[in-house]
Amino acid sequence: MSVHLRNRRHVLKSVATGVCGLALLLAGEARAAEPGVSEKSIKVGILGNNGVIYSETANKTTTFMQLCDRDGIPLLFLHNVTGFMIGREYERGGITKDGAKMLMVQANVRVPKLAVCVHASNGAGHYAMTSAAWDPRFLFTWPNSRVSVMGAQQAAKTLAQIKVAALRREGREPGPDELAAIERQIFDEYESTSDCYYGTSEMWDDGVLDPLDTRNALGIALGVALNNVPDAVRRGVLRI
Repeated sequence: MSVHLRNRRHVLKSVATGVCGLALLLAGEARAAEPGVSEKSIKVGILGNNGVIYSETANKTTTFMQLCDRDGIPLLFLHNVTGFMIGREYERGGITKDGAKMLMVQANVRVPKLAVCVHASNGAGHYAMTSAAWDPRFLFTWPNSRVSVMGAQQAAKTLAQIKVAALRREGREPGPDELAAIERQIFDEYESTSDCYYGTSEMWDDGVLDPLDTRNALGIALGVALNNVPDAVRRGVLRI
């Protein structure tokens, strides 16, 4: 069971598609008799998203992670991210720089990191929201989640164009049926390799969770992670 801190000043909502906030999670197998704060409740910083990451999202996330790291608050990442926003306007606006700051802070925080892939987790967004590459204490997935470089539909269109260009250089012009077959092959490959059961069989995560058991599993994982917590670092936080 968790209790969200309802005070609005504890929540940093992005104008884009992300949210950062503090909540209380019962560590270990403790249970609260009624809604409220248990003596075994641990404050955690939750970072979630619902689509692409914009500069505003990245900057607020960066500051929030620094604050949690400074105060010794564990971080919980909830993945539903399709990557960082692309396009000339956003690149001129500094999305590469802002994304790099978010990734740098996430990779170097000293507090325990837990993550759950609740839906899509694609591309650089997967890494920025902490992946196995950045050594979170625990990384779980839901049965409906998909982890890949990009979505299967986007991959099918993009890689089919590359394949068609290669065929044209060989003097061949693929017909509609051949083009559809190429796209279907790529789509099927991405669908199978992005599946959560494929990922967990490759040990990319720590297991697939029943969504109904997520709070219990996170409470136990948090209890384990808190056996080794570095001292809080008292330093200034750069407001980005």
